[in-house]
Amino acid sequence: MKKKSFKSSLESYLFLSPFLAIFILFLAYPIIYSLYLSFHEIVDYAQGFSNMDFVGLKHYKTLMGDLELWWSLIITFFYSFISIPFGICFALALALILNNKLPAKTFFRSAYFLPNVLDILVVSIIWTLIYSAPYGYLLQVLGKI
Repeated sequence: MKKKSFKSSLESYLFLSPFLAIFILFLAYPIIYSLYLSFHEIVDYAQGFSNMDFVGLKHYKTLMGDLELWWSLIITFFYSFISIPFGICFALALALILNNKLPAKTFFRSAYFLPNVLDILVVSIIWTLIYSAPYGYLLQVLGKI
């Protein structure tokens, strides 16, 4: 195995540096600062974050005793482990059914795909009406300027 040269390693790190800068700025720093803030309590709201007292795990103790947290976790568990897998199984079963030789196969495929096409169609019609030459809303607004 050939050793990487210093220039090659430096080049790799230079290409990686924009990602690392964005990662640190928008993900790592806010997470670490939020964790820091969770151990503190604001004493005077007029001074903002400059006047805080260290309270340790007080907020976490309060959180563990809150019924809304546990109810939210139950709903999240239901959605994550029950609703999503059943939705995937249903979609897979529907795909298998529509892929088989059915008498009205094209009708069912069209009925399934039609909502996706209608969104684009409706948006296209609306923008056509906005830009239409004689009576378009945009031309009326720009004509009054």
